[in-house]
Amino acid sequence: MAHTLNIIKGGKTLNSLIVGRKQYATVPVKGDTQFQIIDEQGKLVSHPKVKMHGKDLWVFLEEGGTQPDIILENYAAFKPVDTALANKQNATFATTNAAATLHLRSVRAKEEMQPLPKRLTGTQTQRIK
Repeated sequence: MAHTLNIIKGGKTLNSLIVGRKQYATVPVKGDTQFQIIDEQGKLVSHPKVKMHGKDLWVFLEEGGTQPDIILENYAAFKPVDTALANKQNATFATTNAAATLHLRSVRAKEEMQPLPKRLTGTQTQRIK
């Protein structure tokens, strides 16, 4: 069964490759990229069989296949997006910009370190900024 691999960055399709039926793809991964695998009926393949091989993500599309149909090179070097979130974005896999992720973590850590408000009693409410 043939599939289409769309590589999307910034909402634009950078490349489309046909994979399956003895056609394989090795793709170097970059941050902030979506990888969309579409089957022959035009539907998103949301949960293909995968295997981490070093820093590469091997993707198997054929039932019982022993060779990967797609190799996403250096996939582990970038912060992968949770599969469920990627699927909501109409992607099979997605990566973020690792530097941006680290920045968000440092901002959250500073916010979490602010002192807690005094204990509230009764029906008092307080908006936390």
